[in-house]
Amino acid sequence: ETGQPGGGLRLRVAGTPVLLEWTFLVWTVLIGATLGDPTLAVAWLVIVTVSILVHELGHAAALRGWGVPARIVLHVMGGVTTHEAALPTRWSRIAVSLAGPAAGMLLLGVPAVLVDAVWPAPDPWDDVLFLVVWVNLGWALVNLLPVLPLDGGHVAHELLDAGTRGRGELPARWLSVLTAGAAGAWALANGFMFGTVFAVFGVVYRYTVWLRRPPTAMLNRRGWAAFRSGTGRNLAAFP
Repeated sequence: ETGQPGGGLRLRVAGTPVLLEWTFLVWTVLIGATLGDPTLAVAWLVIVTVSILVHELGHAAALRGWGVPARIVLHVMGGVTTHEAALPTRWSRIAVSLAGPAAGMLLLGVPAVLVDAVWPAPDPWDDVLFLVVWVNLGWALVNLLPVLPLDGGHVAHELLDAGTRGRGELPARWLSVLTAGAAGAWALANGFMFGTVFAVFGVVYRYTVWLRRPPTAMLNRRGWAAFRSGTGRNLAAFP
C-alpha cells in the first residue's frame, strides 16, 4: 500500500504500523552503490532496512509492555518510534529508550559476531557479516552516546532530570553539543568523514532545536506526524 505523495510504503509488522518512506529507500540504495559491488549493495539495503526495523520494533515492544501502542517511521535519517500515551515513570522511559539498541545488538549484532567466530565465511559472506556487525553493534554504540535526539541522549536527559529535580533539559543540551563536538573532532582526526558529518549534524541539530527552529521540514513533521495522528514522542532517530 502506497502512501501519499512524498510518503512511502505502509506496512504492519508484529502488530505495529510501519511507514517506510521512499526517501529512506533512495538514500540507502545510494549509500549501497558506493560499496562498488552489486551483491554488497543489495546486502546493504536488506541489512540496513532489517536492522533499523528491528531497532524500532524493540522500542515498540517495550512500549507495548506498558500498554502503550506505537507507530514506526523509517525515513532518510534512520528511524523513529512514536506514541501518543505517556509512559508512567522515568524508568519506563529509560527502559523504552534502551530497548531499541538492545534489540539490534542481541538479535542481530551478537549472533553475527558468533557466526563470524566459528565460520570461516567465504567471499562475499565475510563482508556481509562485517556489515551486519557494523550496523548493529557500531551504530548501536554511537546511538548510545549522550547526544539528543539519539537514545543515549534521551537516557541522559532522564537521568539529569532525576538528578536536578526536573531541570535536566539545559544540561542535556549542553552535554549533547559537547559530546557531538568531541566525537566529530575524534572522527576527523582519525579520517572517519561519515562520523565527522554525523557529529556536525548533531551539533547543528541541537543548536537549531535550542533556538526552536528545526533544521528541516522533514525532521519537524517526523514522518507524517506519525501517520497524521497524535503528537508522539521521538524515541529514536538514526540508529
